[in-house]
Amino acid sequence: MAVKPLTAAQKKVIAAFARWFVYGDIEANIEGMKGFQKYMRKKDPESAQADREFQKAVQRIREEYLQSMEKSDGA
Repeated sequence: MAVKPLTAAQKKVIAAFARWFVYGDIEANIEGMKGFQKYMRKKDPESAQADREFQKAVQRIREEYLQSMEKSDGA
């Protein structure tokens, strides 16, 4: 099955999450930038929201995957 191009809305969400990732990279790798993500949370709330939703999705998928593995082991 061919993958369709992303919609503008999908691209916007990916860009917001990418910005959050870059903020974290800056904080982790540039001396004196501790707290940069916290600062950017106020300046760019859209990217912080994208990160929060991403973290929720990761947790939900982990739980769903674990449950499916437990079911397949018990079958």
